[in-house]
Amino acid sequence: MTMFIHVSVVGVFLVWLVLTTLNQFESQSAMKLRRHDIFYLLPRWTFFAPNPGTSDYHLVYRYMKGDGTVSEFREVTFPERQPLLSALWNPHKRLRKAFLDLSMDLTRLCGRPDINEDNIKITFSYLAVLNFLKGVPLTRDVRSVQFAIMKSKGFIDSELPKLVICSDFHDI
Repeated sequence: MTMFIHVSVVGVFLVWLVLTTLNQFESQSAMKLRRHDIFYLLPRWTFFAPNPGTSDYHLVYRYMKGDGTVSEFREVTFPERQPLLSALWNPHKRLRKAFLDLSMDLTRLCGRPDINEDNIKITFSYLAVLNFLKGVPLTRDVRSVQFAIMKSKGFIDSELPKLVICSDFHDI
């Protein structure tokens, strides 16, 4: 009886492996497979497709003190990756991914003609970035914060970054 269970378990995983492999391709059989996969048990890995990311996003911020003086813009830097260690432990990956998703959402919203500036200020993405900046260590005399998201074409780029959005000053 235990031999039957072992063979059955191995068989289930082999079938799952074959179906997962088939699911990676754009074919009629893969489309049928996806239609019947109601529990989404078959993963689909599209590492570099269909639309790979080609831009980097940068979060810059500045503070206004109680006396009205405004600081220079500073860029939020996310911790550098440690290639060997990050394979096992990489807690900052989610923070970088969250920022990327929020930036892409704000880019999409800013490009829509039917969305005005006031509507963007009440979106989840805008408020999440603002909330993140409120957690940055401050001096006691800081009264408000302003942020901007810049978009660049990547590591080797001759163009200056483009402004995606620049917020108003918000009280902290």
